[in-house]
Amino acid sequence: MKTYITKKKHKELLKKLEQMQKDYRTFATTELAEAVDLGDIRENSEYDSAVWKQNHMAAMISELKFALSQSIVYIDDLRLNLTRVSIGTVVTIQDHDSRQIEIYTILGPHESDFDQGIISYLSPFAKLLIHKKVSDKIRIDDNHSYQIIDIKGAEFS
Repeated sequence: MKTYITKKKHKELLKKLEQMQKDYRTFATTELAEAVDLGDIRENSEYDSAVWKQNHMAAMISELKFALSQSIVYIDDLRLNLTRVSIGTVVTIQDHDSRQIEIYTILGPHESDFDQGIISYLSPFAKLLIHKKVSDKIRIDDNHSYQIIDIKGAEFS
């Protein structure tokens, strides 16, 4: 499976993984050891909590490692056809009834931030938009339809 990601986000995730691994090692050598030092681990809630936290941290590290081990495609390097909505584009749509304009950038799942108008290409909404061109219409449900009014390339800094 390919993972589409910007170079900037890939770099951020590598740093995050490094920090998580460092935190995990520190946790294992200090907090867990302190909980063990409190006595009988069978009735030690601090120990149970520390083990849960350690397992949670390990799971998060594994998940991030797996995501970063996938075949990476840098969105920054894609050659975009700006006649159609695709990964790496900014699409402007207009609500058919209210005439309200909305702008969305379509990137990878690690970059999604709906409040900033950044949606994952894997999201149901993005799937409705992908491969559409200017003036195409999309219908969300019986009450909401939009028209694509502009497509441009996303800018990566």
